[in-house]
Amino acid sequence: MKKVIFITLLLVWLPFLLLTDIFPFLRFGMFAEPVHSVRQEFFEIYTLENGKLRKFNTYLWGIDEGVFHYLVRKYYYQNRMNEFWEKICLTHRKLYPDNLPQTWQLYQITLLNGTKEKKRIATYAECKP
Repeated sequence: MKKVIFITLLLVWLPFLLLTDIFPFLRFGMFAEPVHSVRQEFFEIYTLENGKLRKFNTYLWGIDEGVFHYLVRKYYYQNRMNEFWEKICLTHRKLYPDNLPQTWQLYQITLLNGTKEKKRIATYAECKP
């Protein structure tokens, strides 16, 4: 019985005995510093309707803005934006068949050390029926 207790305690404390520095405690412990991101990146979609550029409202589709931005970022970095564009057209056509925007524009917004840079990545023509 003493052997089982000794082996259990050894296995529990072995990782702490093998630590060569205190970094893991500072990173995950109560003295952890908050993680600061130097660069933040967002993707936004704007629609051109009657000559006016408007930010696309994802809540009209019942999708949270964070989820939508995640999907845009995912498809962008996988080089599958045309597939994503087809899905956007199909969904928008199902939900609002009478109100199809003329043009959709995809913007990449980068926040770097307090400066905001907005770059248009792609422009998509009207959804084809």
